[in-house]
Amino acid sequence: MNDISLANAIYNGDSNAFKIFFKRYHKPLLAYITTFTNDSKDAEDIVQQAFITLWEERKKLKKNVSSKSYLYKIAYNNYISQYRKKKKHNTFINEFKVLALQECLTEKDDDFRTKKLMSLVNSLPPRCQEILKLSKQENLKYKEIAEHLQISLKTVDAQLQIAYKKIREGFKN
Repeated sequence: MNDISLANAIYNGDSNAFKIFFKRYHKPLLAYITTFTNDSKDAEDIVQQAFITLWEERKKLKKNVSSKSYLYKIAYNNYISQYRKKKKHNTFINEFKVLALQECLTEKDDDFRTKKLMSLVNSLPPRCQEILKLSKQENLKYKEIAEHLQISLKTVDAQLQIAYKKIREGFKN
């Protein structure tokens, strides 16, 4: 059975065609994703999710066209999504480490650092300050901040990156 007839059968809900498609592309797709993740367990999870998504969204398949590229695109997008989540998680962990270290400082050092932090925050552009305060003081998520201020998620992320960078630079000096 060629790829086009498999795609048409999958579109129509043929689970046997999906099994054939799975057997045909599982290993090559796993090898492809492993080149990005460098972790076979993560790659396996991404590939499994890609096949699940393909099956769930089979009505989006184009008729008389191979589904291989669609599957690879789903897997790649899953990898990018996972990469971003890990990056955000690592950022959180790093911020947590900084907070833990700050608690170890003496009260005098803490008072000095708090004043310096407040000074650095107050030196930020007004919009950047507002976004930072919504994020850290009111514990709003990026999406909530974006909706509240009627800006994009990318703007929220960019403004917070600017704030963190300026604060880090201020403490290096």
